Amino acid sequence: VAVLLIDVLKGFLAVRLAGAVLYPEGFFLSRFLFSLLAGVASVCGHNWTIFLSFKGGKGVATSLGMSLGLLPAAALSAFALWWAVMFWTGYISISSVMAAISFPFWVWLFYRGLADFSPAFAVSLLSALLIVFMHRSNLSRLRNGTENKVWKRRP
Repeated sequence: VAVLLIDVLKGFLAVRLAGAVLYPEGFFLSRFLFSLLAGVASVCGHNWTIFLSFKGGKGVATSLGMSLGLLPAAALSAFALWWAVMFWTGYISISSVMAAISFPFWVWLFYRGLADFSPAFAVSLLSALLIVFMHRSNLSRLRNGTENKVWKRRP
């Protein structure tokens, strides 16, 4: 749980601090786009950390933190779906993939009127693809029936 919270905070603080503290006034990018790029950098740094020979996590929690900082309604909707799938199946991996796949829809639903909607939507699509790609070994184990469950559903 502590690692999960740290990973979420990593993405959240990256976008919040970038927009509030690091954004140079008069910069050619909007504050939102600057923060979005900081969030993408945070997720990439998590997935391919230099401290572990460019091998890291799958980016789900860090992406959640980034999204909570920039697109909270979409992030909370995807997180609610994550919990529902998790409760239904008991698989963290399938919950993560389903939430990631739904995320661009939530971004479109809640933020299509946003001035910077196009880059936000593009990043949501890329994030979904990246999370699915990073879970390819989990998806293979799901197909083979060898993926671990958090809990087993009772009949």
